[in-house]
Amino acid sequence: MSQTPRDYGKLYKELMRNAGSRMKQLNRRALQREQAFREAARQRYSWRDPQVPGDRGIFTRLLRHEIDRLVAKLASTECVDERIYLKSEIAQFRERLEALSGGRKRRPPESGLSVPAVPPRGPIPKQGGAAASLEFGD
Repeated sequence: MSQTPRDYGKLYKELMRNAGSRMKQLNRRALQREQAFREAARQRYSWRDPQVPGDRGIFTRLLRHEIDRLVAKLASTECVDERIYLKSEIAQFRERLEALSGGRKRRPPESGLSVPAVPPRGPIPKQGGAAASLEFGD
């Protein structure tokens, strides 16, 4: 039961023979699988809202469907707390739908703040990188 010693140099050469072409082939197959996956995803989500261009049409259609579902649920619910929750959720979805459809322009939250026309000025810095004096008013 004697084992013959392995020739690791020979094993390495066999392993690395045509390694570059095998790697290219594996990469090509992976790229083809990825392209097929992306195409399948594109077809799966191809039902767009014709009134809204681009990818936002998918989301507007989903939002409209969800709003219709919540309105139907609101009509059949008699619990006051549940009705309040549903009404607030419907309002949020309608706001999001309006924002997605381009009806209202989005602005940053600080756009409503008033700012002075001329920024306040402090002391002018010393020229040449000189340090400011640390003596205060006497």
